[in-house]
Amino acid sequence: MNIFSKTIKIQPVLLTVLATMLFFTVNSRAQGASSPETLLIGSWIFAQAPSFSSMDQEDRELMESSPQLKASVQTSYLNRILTFSSNGLFSQTDRSGKTLEGTWSLQGQTLNIQSASGSIWTLLVVSLGPDQLVVQQSAKGEARPILPVIYFTKNQ
Repeated sequence: MNIFSKTIKIQPVLLTVLATMLFFTVNSRAQGASSPETLLIGSWIFAQAPSFSSMDQEDRELMESSPQLKASVQTSYLNRILTFSSNGLFSQTDRSGKTLEGTWSLQGQTLNIQSASGSIWTLLVVSLGPDQLVVQQSAKGEARPILPVIYFTKNQ
């Protein structure tokens, strides 16, 4: 009888320890699965409507008045696909099939992309979810981006 009562007392403690370990294991895996780096991995396609809506009015009017500029911007952005690999490699493919390759890193909300030729782009990640990536481009000197905020949708 004495052995039986000791076993009963140990079981609730053992169950509590096991339940706690299970909770922390599941919770840490869930957090790891939704880390920004993990969310970023995969292919993202340019989302035209929200991206062009971020364009300021002056640039929009300029683009609409110049068919050549409009064609150039559309060729540059439409159907653009960004691919972030888990090993830190990056590629960007545009509508014409031209591919840019390099590496990427994410530090907080700062996304750094470096091409194989050494060019560096620094983007602010405004929003990152399982299906949407929103980045903000910064002006370089007097040159400002025609699309200050660019939206991408996860390519399933």
